[in-house]
Amino acid sequence: MLMGVPISYLFWTATRLSYEHFGQVWNIRLIGFGMGTLVFGILTQLIMSETPSLKTFICLLLAVAIILIQVTNITE
Repeated sequence: MLMGVPISYLFWTATRLSYEHFGQVWNIRLIGFGMGTLVFGILTQLIMSETPSLKTFICLLLAVAIILIQVTNITE
């Protein structure tokens, strides 16, 4: 419970800085979705020793594509 306040503050700060950088909230949402998919895939492999199937590998590649598209899609 003690970590809730600092983590919430860091989350709010990261969201604010990302919005200032990208200019839209959708970019942040899609980057978060892609990062969550990647982290889940990596942790599933490390903790559960589950080897990714072809379908899982394609999903991870699509998550990387979403992140790259959003990071390079900066509106100025």
